[in-house]
Amino acid sequence: MVLEAITKGVVETPLDSFFNRSFDQAGNPKILLGRIKDEYKGLIPMAIADAKAKLGKAYDDVFDINNDKYYCSELVYEAFKKANNDQPIFQLRPMTFKDPDTKATFGIWEDYYKELNYAIPEKAPGLNPGSISRSIYLDIVHAYGTPQGFVAAR
Repeated sequence: MVLEAITKGVVETPLDSFFNRSFDQAGNPKILLGRIKDEYKGLIPMAIADAKAKLGKAYDDVFDINNDKYYCSELVYEAFKKANNDQPIFQLRPMTFKDPDTKATFGIWEDYYKELNYAIPEKAPGLNPGSISRSIYLDIVHAYGTPQGFVAAR
């Protein structure tokens, strides 16, 4: 089982369903497998307990780190923060919904937030799977398929 926050909320998902959710161009599941470094493995049981305590909580469709709803990366962030005596091990950064080349907000995000009747949280604190994958607290040990933007360490 995978403990995760998806549009249904915080749920446990069977591993095969998790693997069959997203595919690369070759038809392979797109998943990076990361492991907390040995010196931080003691945080895992408490992080799991904290995440399990959130089962049934609503999905955070506006990506607001300060409400009682959770998006995928926020669930991981909060669980490990709690396990580490309220000290984060993954870093919040100002979120952006803009094209880095044109500095214009991506249309998909304009439409998304307009439908929610919510202001785009440009520069609000947040994180995403990519930023978590680059954390100094974990190692990427395997890539299933080819996740977009993933470059294996050399």
